[in-house]
Amino acid sequence: MGASNSATRSYSVEPDDPKTDASMDVVAVTDDVVKRLMGYEREAAQEPEIPAPVPPPKIRPVVPPVPSPSQDRALEDQLRKLHETIERSEEDFRRTYDTIRNRVDSDQAAPQRTDACSHLADTVVSCYRDNSDNPLKCRSHVVAFRECVLESLATAKPAK
Repeated sequence: MGASNSATRSYSVEPDDPKTDASMDVVAVTDDVVKRLMGYEREAAQEPEIPAPVPPPKIRPVVPPVPSPSQDRALEDQLRKLHETIERSEEDFRRTYDTIRNRVDSDQAAPQRTDACSHLADTVVSCYRDNSDNPLKCRSHVVAFRECVLESLATAKPAK
């Protein structure tokens, strides 16, 4: 346990109860080991040092930077350009909307169909409901509806 130049010190321990402690032997401990053990006891007995409290950080108010007049002018120019762009976009949108609305309302839109075939469409639907088990019975209604639709498309005003 100790270095080679340590002096050997021996202690003899006698058992308290020879019946149960009969296996105890003599242990040899060097002076260096004793000194180290004594040093450990002194260190364990000392209370740990408490570090000095850390002062709280100094908080300085943050002052926002004051923009220079040239920066103000540049920001105002950017804002003005953005407003002009938005106004132009709104004008373009309104023109496009008005153009499309006029086309839909005029004769340039899809051909105007009349409801000449709506009664036949209703008969086809009711026939399919009544004959859901055998839809082939509705063939004559479907043919009549188809002919009506084709005829109305042929007579409708063609698109310009």
